[in-house]
Order: sequence, then structure tokens, then C-alpha cells
Amino acid sequence: MEGFAKGCETEVEKDCGAWINLLSHKVKARLDAHFQNLGITGVQSRVIYYILAHCKEGPVFQRDVESAFGLSRSTATGILQLLEKNGIILRESVPNDARLKSLVPTQRAFELAAQVRACLEETDRMLTRGLSEGQIIMFREMAAQMLRNLDDWDACCCPEESSSGHTQASGPPAPSGDPHPAGHDKVCGNPASTTEGEHGKSHTVVNERRLPGGRKEECHK
Repeated sequence: MEGFAKGCETEVEKDCGAWINLLSHKVKARLDAHFQNLGITGVQSRVIYYILAHCKEGPVFQRDVESAFGLSRSTATGILQLLEKNGIILRESVPNDARLKSLVPTQRAFELAAQVRACLEETDRMLTRGLSEGQIIMFREMAAQMLRNLDDWDACCCPEESSSGHTQASGPPAPSGDPHPAGHDKVCGNPASTTEGEHGKSHTVVNERRLPGGRKEECHK
């Protein structure tokens, strides 16, 4: 029994999933505690920042949020409904397709932007403290490859899960750049003409990952 326990301990120490799970829980707890007084959660803060950063490029839809964060439709719906209820986003119909609802940040979202950005950036600095730029780049590439491995596994070996409404993640949008449109009070609304994004901007590509602000990063295998 003692030998079995020692073996399990060794295996856990080698388990990449266990380390990722531990990091995820610690980051979530920190963000939740920080944003508690603002009435939002850590996950909501990242969704707010994503919408602010990408609404300048064109309409942002629920499917974009699902893709960016790897959320199921029901989970994304719950998050967005709470943000709408709290006056942080609005859902607006697209002029040429009433079935589509774009996610539009309100003034309240812009008021939260600076605090959200500061906390996310500080958390990232804490996570990468003591790491070289090369190590950080390598970590991102390895994390992107692990994500692709899981997506490939789900698609090939778990078709039921792949078709159950769970969306493959395109990569976590980290804070980068200024999410505020010029002048701060400019409204991120719907363009007059249809763009490719209206039918769901897909951020999942073979060798690239979308980063915040629309930048893309190659992920080398």
C-alpha cells in the first residue's frame, strides 16, 4: 500500500494536467477575489475584456466567445445573460439578419476596463516572474500544442462530445493593447455592411493562435 501511494505521488508530480489544473484554480481564485467588489467573476472579466478588445474589429457574437474560451453554448449563454442583466453588455440585432445578436459593451464595461486590464496584466506578471522571454514563448507554444492535442482527441475519439455543443478553444485571449476605442465614448456597434465576422469569426487555425487585439502568433509543432 505504501509503495502504491508513493507511486501515485510520483505520477501526479509528472502529470501535466494536474499542474494545469492547479494553476487554473489558483488564477481563478485570485481573479474572483479581486473582482468580487465589482460584482463580476474572473471568467466574466476575461469575457468583458475580450468583447472590448474585439468590438473595434467588427461585431462580436456569442459563438466568438464560445470559440475563444472553449465554452459550451449553455455556459456562454449563462455568462452573457448575467453581463447583460448587470448592464455591462447589450445584445443588438444585426441590420441584415435579425437572428444574429451582436454583443455590445456599455459605458459600464468601459468603466471596468482599466481595472480588469490592470488585474489581468498583474496576474500574468506574477505567473511569469523569473521566466525568460524564451521560456514564456516556449510555454505558449507548448500550451497551444496541448490544446490542439485535446481538440484532435475530442474530434477523433469522442465525437459525441464534439457534437454536444462544446466549442473547441482557439486560445486564451490575454490582456494586450488598449481595449478602448479612440475617444473612449465611441460606441462599438454594428457596421452597415455584412462582414465575415457576422457569420462567426473562427479564431481556430492550424498553425496560429489569435491573441488579444487581433494579433496572431504562430504555434510551432
